[in-house]
Amino acid sequence: MEEPLDPTKARRRIRAIVKTGELRYSGHALKEMKNDQLTTVDCCNVLGGSDGADVLRDRLPLRAVAGRGHRLEGMTMRCMVCGTPMKAGRENFKYNACGLPYVTLVNVEVSRCPKCGEFEVAIPRSEELHRVIAHAVARKPGRLGASEIRFLRKSLGWSGADFAAHMGVSPETVSRWEGEAQRMGGTADRLLRLMIASREPARDYSLDLLQQVGAKKAAGFRLGLKVARTGWQAVA
Repeated sequence: MEEPLDPTKARRRIRAIVKTGELRYSGHALKEMKNDQLTTVDCCNVLGGSDGADVLRDRLPLRAVAGRGHRLEGMTMRCMVCGTPMKAGRENFKYNACGLPYVTLVNVEVSRCPKCGEFEVAIPRSEELHRVIAHAVARKPGRLGASEIRFLRKSLGWSGADFAAHMGVSPETVSRWEGEAQRMGGTADRLLRLMIASREPARDYSLDLLQQVGAKKAAGFRLGLKVARTGWQAVA
């Protein structure tokens, strides 16, 4: 019988899965997460041990299954709800679970139960995916909306209090920004974008983009992403 990994090795293994492996979320788990106002970014923060993750560890319904490789062939996935063999295929998946309403994952593996309708979506390289989304949001014209501020804050691995300290505002101000009770000002908006750009430097991020922040309302935005051998990429 194989000996269990010691805590240090286990953390390294989990960290590697978040970086280069695959996380699988059932529809039931995603529903529970939505009810608890948790996102897949929270999952990655907990699994990866980011700052501020400890406060979520007891609340997060971690039903994601980690693994490597594609499971379309050679393996029969059974529904976690009714036990019926699931049918796997590739489709475009609305990735609302990341906390943004306009993100679509293109041609990802989704297994569906023909009996009860339950599904399971496989998301590879989750940490990289969220980083690519964050950089795309930081490049968008117009002011950041409440859900975008929350997504970027979580992608930095910060709690609301941590974010407030870095921004030089009170936690209550952050709560109002993310709750749509107060619009984030232009200076704070630019600072948040620069935080994203500097945390994982983007080669093609131009400071000229900050001139487009002046719009009074958050601009409409759609984002599609597809994974290739070189990683996640935005697609038209």
